[in-house]
This record gives sequence, C-alpha cells and structure tokens, in this order.
Amino acid sequence: GHADEDEIEPIQMISQVIDWRSGFRVDADDTRTLVQAIDELTSRWNLSVEWDGDPDDDDFHADVDAPSLFATAYDSLTPYGYTLWAWETDDGSYAGWMTLTRDNEPLRELATSLGITMRLGSEVT
Repeated sequence: GHADEDEIEPIQMISQVIDWRSGFRVDADDTRTLVQAIDELTSRWNLSVEWDGDPDDDDFHADVDAPSLFATAYDSLTPYGYTLWAWETDDGSYAGWMTLTRDNEPLRELATSLGITMRLGSEVT
C-alpha cells in the first residue's frame, strides 16, 4: 500500500491474490506440480483434464514438458467453455489461470492495459 506506483508490477500483485485459487505459478521443470495446479483449478468447476496418460506415473512425467501439458489442458477444457491462459514470467517458471471462454476478449483488454503479456495455453512455448 505504501509502494511507489512505478515499483508495482500488476501481475505480481494479481499472482499473489489468485495463487492456487484461480491461478498458479510453478517451476519450469516441475510437471507434477503443474498437473496438480491445473487439476485443482478445474476441480472447482467440476471438470477434469484428460492428460493422455497417468500423471501419477513417473514415466508420464519423463515424457512430457510444461508446454505440452498446457496444450493438453487447454484442448481438454475448451469444449466445456473454459480457457487456460499463461502469462510470461521473468524467472523461467510457468504461470497461468483459467477463465470462462466468454471472458477471453475482456481479459485480453485488461491484460494489455496492465502491461501483462499472456497467451492461450495452447500457445505456450
């Protein structure tokens, strides 16, 4: 509350407020936590992601990376009217949130006005 306006990064504040409620941030190589975070978000809407394998199996995580998990989750949620988003982080981690698909355009406008670089979960690299 006492920080200079120029010192505040909107995405950092948003990230702290929504963390593990409607958003997440995980280490780049931690595919297990990424699956857990997305599963936690989707369960709040009584949805689940079809991961094309068993995320409890070590072999599953040996063969996937964060971008492929984002894409799988994005494709799984889209038919139900939800969008998985990712925002660019400065530290190589992966971060994102879910919204109703009908809110995509207003979210893009808000992110642009706040200077947040984000992309669809299907576009994560």
